Amino acid sequence: RVRLRDATERDVELVADPPNSDGPRIWGSEFLSPLPVENETDDWQPLITDEKSLPGFLRDMNRPFRSEYWKDKGIYYAQFRSNTDQDGFPIGEFLDHLRTDIRAQRPRQIVLDLRFNQGGNFTLTASFMKELPALTDSIEHVYALTSAWTFSAGIVSLALLEEHGGDKVTIVGEPVGDGMRIWAEGGALDLPNSKLNVGYSTGLHDYTRPCTGEPGCFWVMYFFPTHLKTLDPDVPVPYTFDDYISLRDPALERVIAERGT
Repeated sequence: RVRLRDATERDVELVADPPNSDGPRIWGSEFLSPLPVENETDDWQPLITDEKSLPGFLRDMNRPFRSEYWKDKGIYYAQFRSNTDQDGFPIGEFLDHLRTDIRAQRPRQIVLDLRFNQGGNFTLTASFMKELPALTDSIEHVYALTSAWTFSAGIVSLALLEEHGGDKVTIVGEPVGDGMRIWAEGGALDLPNSKLNVGYSTGLHDYTRPCTGEPGCFWVMYFFPTHLKTLDPDVPVPYTFDDYISLRDPALERVIAERGT
């Protein structure tokens, strides 16, 4: 049952496509980009055809890391779409660039965009997240942008930022993709009969308190304890289909509107 834009409701039958190992391969968030995806067919047509018309956080989806300094606003913007090295984009080099550039530019506010950070290795960015709020004495506030695509190592990054930044950090956007106490890590296996590949989790994460001593507690978390009540947005800002087709970024708009208050 779907609700249409005119508020009417109706039932719609969705027929699944047959299995196709040669079909399009895409991360869910990449559907928001008009860029071609692997194995797409000639009859695929993006809803928005001009990538340059999209707000900045949706451009260059093939680029996992991006930063800009908006001197007129005193805002330094840094986007993480991943928490690990990607082909041609080593995350360590990006972190080195951020440290150097932020210290040189001396922004008043940082916007850390984690809305498409679906994970990787949180230890690669852990030290940066802990030190970011005090990276220079010019930084007055850090705004972390989140969504349901903020997941796994992206959540740990947010938790470390919140733990060490305290009142200097404001979360803006939508709730992250998982809870405060979760199972992660692990691996995958192929089921012997169906041949389906199934993921499993073996490491306990708890962002409300250290889980040291509990069965399954992921041992690496011992070095990165957090004591948080919630990671829900301090300033909830939904992202809707109307925002998408209107080429808006309501979370960033809210930050720019709120930062002087």
